[in-house]
Amino acid sequence: MTVEAIPISVKLRDDLIVDLELIDGDKMLEVNMTYAGTGRYLGFGWTSGSSGLMSGSESVIGTTGTGPPAKYELKTSNEDASGVVRMDKSKQSLQNSTWVESDGQTIMSFRKLVAEDGEISIRITDAMTFIWAVGEDEGFTTHRYFGSSSIQLLTGDVEILALPHKKNYLLHGVLAFLAWGVFTPIAIAASILKDFLQLFTGKTVWLKLHVYCNILSVIATTFAFSIVVNVYQQQKKVHFKSGAHQGIGLFLFIAATFQAFAGVFRPHLPKPKDPPASVEQDVIVDKKNNNNNNGEDNAVDEEDPPTSVSPLKKSQIRIVWEICHKVLGYVFLFVALWEVNDGIDHYGHKFGAKVDPYRTGFYAWIGSLLSVVVGLKLYMLHLPSKKTE
Repeated sequence: MTVEAIPISVKLRDDLIVDLELIDGDKMLEVNMTYAGTGRYLGFGWTSGSSGLMSGSESVIGTTGTGPPAKYELKTSNEDASGVVRMDKSKQSLQNSTWVESDGQTIMSFRKLVAEDGEISIRITDAMTFIWAVGEDEGFTTHRYFGSSSIQLLTGDVEILALPHKKNYLLHGVLAFLAWGVFTPIAIAASILKDFLQLFTGKTVWLKLHVYCNILSVIATTFAFSIVVNVYQQQKKVHFKSGAHQGIGLFLFIAATFQAFAGVFRPHLPKPKDPPASVEQDVIVDKKNNNNNNGEDNAVDEEDPPTSVSPLKKSQIRIVWEICHKVLGYVFLFVALWEVNDGIDHYGHKFGAKVDPYRTGFYAWIGSLLSVVVGLKLYMLHLPSKKTE
């Protein structure tokens, strides 16, 4: 018994629909891809396997201002377009191929034989994996959106396949947010609120908070960086050349490592001279009276040493180091906050996810932390007599 093919309409995204229909006795596939936008290119392809990856697939790609859509081989997943190769003229057998942009809408249409010599055959008796992409440039280097679906052309059964490495990119984003949206801002806030923390929590709490949060930031940055590098390696993509986000990510990884080493190998303050006997006796008595304070108030704060014993003068190199460390910290933080926001956009575009709630939460958290820091700093400015000696 022969099964008659039915027209299939697949909603790939809210703004992207592809209509498929077998015609001419099931020997030819008619495709109409409609995008509610003006993408630089549209691509619709097929693969012999089920991975849904570009590498090893074939596709029809249409671009703005370059004539009708044509057939391409997708040899690798590199985003420098080196793996996207236009087929030889003798293989350009598409029929009724058109590219129309009108009223903010783009439509790519074509008809293709399901079986052609030397090409991947489009199966009609069982499920076939189709891939698609909407691009941002004419060089095929940046996908605005992409995905894959398993479609049974005879029965119309459709399954939207999970995009590869989605969990990896999500984990990458979470770790990057923790590193540069949580740990680093708190570390800097601890430094800014040094006087407040010394007054209400103990002499060294601010320094411990600053150091430990920076350590956690470096750890999270390293894992976030490693995860996405591993994904690129698996997909055989060119590293750090696909856009500003990737290049800035490399910069921040180096910056985090540099700041960590700069903190460890900072020029130290001069050690205090031996105190007079009377002062030494007072220190001993003070230590005895604070034995039950977990030793916190007895710890030496290298950033703010006891000046009652002997006044210490910072060396010139120490002063320069402090200025550079703080300025670079602020610069790296501002760049990182832009990177996190850009990363939210990338995730939304790459996987078609609704990211506005995450962006709102990110802004709310940073705004709240900034408000607390400014408020406490102003509070301390009105308490000159209560600052830690």
